Amino acid sequence: MDTTISNRNRPLASQLHRAYMLVEQRDVLRARDRLRYRQRRDSLSEQQLNAYRQRRREQHQIRMQNMSADQRAECLTRRRILYQNHQRR
Repeated sequence: MDTTISNRNRPLASQLHRAYMLVEQRDVLRARDRLRYRQRRDSLSEQQLNAYRQRRREQHQIRMQNMSADQRAECLTRRRILYQNHQRR
């Protein structure tokens, strides 16, 4: 008797990565993530929001300082391309 348990409803690990999803699935996840972000952002007090932004700025500065000039240039290029792609949508 075969004792292998198969769960056909469970997605494969490769299917969980957004790169392997269909465009519609990725768009649904993006919409969900944007909604969650807005809800979380809107529920913060002014003081919490300022503290969060300050912490993000400090983390970004530390990350950029720890990069080499080539890595920084590559990071900025990727960000610029991402922004341009976002503008086209």
